[in-house]
Amino acid sequence: MRLVHDVQQGDTAAMEELLDMFESDMRLLSKYIPMPEEDALQSMKLEFITLIKNKVLDQKGSSNEGE
Repeated sequence: MRLVHDVQQGDTAAMEELLDMFESDMRLLSKYIPMPEEDALQSMKLEFITLIKNKVLDQKGSSNEGE
């Protein structure tokens, strides 16, 4: 949660660390998306960054979009 908080505060190193943590999972999942692997990987990374920066997830991992 510290890394998520740091990313939300603009820490690019924290974002790189989070992306590194999930890179292998994203690479594995990208094989099941019907598009070139690198495009799928970039799409997942972009969505991941967007979710974190827009604070879509609260501390418990549930959505707080209605707040």
